[in-house]
Amino acid sequence: MTRRMAQCGAPRDGAGTGCPVLKPYYRDLTGDGRPEMTLGFRLLPGEMTAVRVYTVDKHRLVQVMAYDDALTGIEIAGQSVILRAPSEVPGYEYRLQWSWDTDQRAMLLTHDEMLRTGRRPEPHRPSGTPSASHR
Repeated sequence: MTRRMAQCGAPRDGAGTGCPVLKPYYRDLTGDGRPEMTLGFRLLPGEMTAVRVYTVDKHRLVQVMAYDDALTGIEIAGQSVILRAPSEVPGYEYRLQWSWDTDQRAMLLTHDEMLRTGRRPEPHRPSGTPSASHR
């Protein structure tokens, strides 16, 4: 990991390098008017990605969200962090939405769903089995 971290320099997003740290994003997720930092990094070895959200509270950096999974996408929409992860069901993915909870003072999982990503896979038919035709 130390060798991979040494590769983290310009460009900042780590694109095309062995750097496991992804480009940070800054957005006000808590509604206090100050941007929080959303940071992703590859967990090595493997295909897992860690996502962390940090805020500043009384001049201290505070982690308000942590999630690790085999992610295919990370989005920030409004005051939510949306994570996409592959599903074990072909043609579908999970979509997880994390939003700020004032009472808990943390980002909580507020919505999860399974979405179709493309065409449904064709069912396996043994050779010689006729398929239904539509007229």
